[in-house]
Amino acid sequence: MNFMGIDIGTTSIKTAVFDEKLEEKISLSADYTLDAHGDIVEFDGENTGRS
Repeated sequence: MNFMGIDIGTTSIKTAVFDEKLEEKISLSADYTLDAHGDIVEFDGENTGRS
């Protein structure tokens, strides 16, 4: 059995997969920018920063 952890932060998202011994098998991360306007925070899903 494998386990997946996901960390959604304010500047990046990180994810990792672990086996039953909690040894990391793979991990990935991606940076992004959030637009804050007062009490509203937006993320442009079409502008992920990838070329």
